[in-house]
Amino acid sequence: MHTHKHGFTLIELMTTLAVAAILIPLGIPGWQRLQENYRASALSNQVLASIFNVRSNAIINGGNAVLCPSPDGKQCSRDLDWSVGLLSFRDRNRNGQREPDETIIAVIQANDMRGIRLLTSKGRPRIAYRNDGRSTGTNLSLRLCSDDDRLLRKIIVSVGGRPRVEAAKPEARCSD
Repeated sequence: MHTHKHGFTLIELMTTLAVAAILIPLGIPGWQRLQENYRASALSNQVLASIFNVRSNAIINGGNAVLCPSPDGKQCSRDLDWSVGLLSFRDRNRNGQREPDETIIAVIQANDMRGIRLLTSKGRPRIAYRNDGRSTGTNLSLRLCSDDDRLLRKIIVSVGGRPRVEAAKPEARCSD
């Protein structure tokens, strides 16, 4: 009686491992870019939702509301790198800084940024909305940047207060 043994030979296993060792490194950069793109999309949607929330709050409550960078989730910083975390609050005295008696709307922690830098325009350390839904100041651009300085997306807030997301060109740099 003849029995068949099931399994693989050592040569078959070594060949499979050699092919895998060649193909896996080829797929990793594409996979990393795909993950980075998903993280940028999720973060831009989260920030966009925060901007809409601040704007709605200003309109509904009939007063100013602010979104700003905040490492501690309690006070605004004047940093142009918003990757430290974000704070939104009702700005009753319209000074652009959160006072102890002003209500916090929401906080986004720095670890929610998922390794993506969020940079703002010079001279625009915060987004402030009036009770009519218009933003104060000039247009603002938030740039979502990769670790290697590639521009992933832009969030643009017009003077009229309308935020929008703009896809970046493949060759665009954050430092441009």
